[in-house]
Amino acid sequence: RSVWIQFIPSCLVISIRSIILAVQLALRDFIRGDNIARKLNLEIGLRYLARTQVREVLEIFRSISDAYYWLVVVSKENVETIAKQIIEQGEICERNDDICFSNVELDLIARVFEVDKCLTEKTCKSRNLSQRKALEMIILEKIALGKILR
Repeated sequence: RSVWIQFIPSCLVISIRSIILAVQLALRDFIRGDNIARKLNLEIGLRYLARTQVREVLEIFRSISDAYYWLVVVSKENVETIAKQIIEQGEICERNDDICFSNVELDLIARVFEVDKCLTEKTCKSRNLSQRKALEMIILEKIALGKILR
């Protein structure tokens, strides 16, 4: 059906921009033939976590249990319809857009993305940003450069 679905634990999502960037880069990788994973949903996971090993991504996602997940759907069809079907099938208990960033754990995100605390602090000071915003900037950069840095 040309539908790819990736669940990302909400405690690892620093911003919607990070998900959008990972999806855009994963799509670009597939279009150019530069993909690592055979499936787009796994390529999204690779891009999101700035990794080059599918095994690593699967281990990270399996190791984190969260009450809430971001449902990332990529399709030529209407994604709202697909999301409703997934909810109706009982795969997801509910849809709650208000929870999006309520349980973000900055320390966990920094650890998973391998971001040094000193780098976050320096970014905060040099750009006059909050810890969360500085971490978001660093993670966006890691997502964008993920394949190059590894």
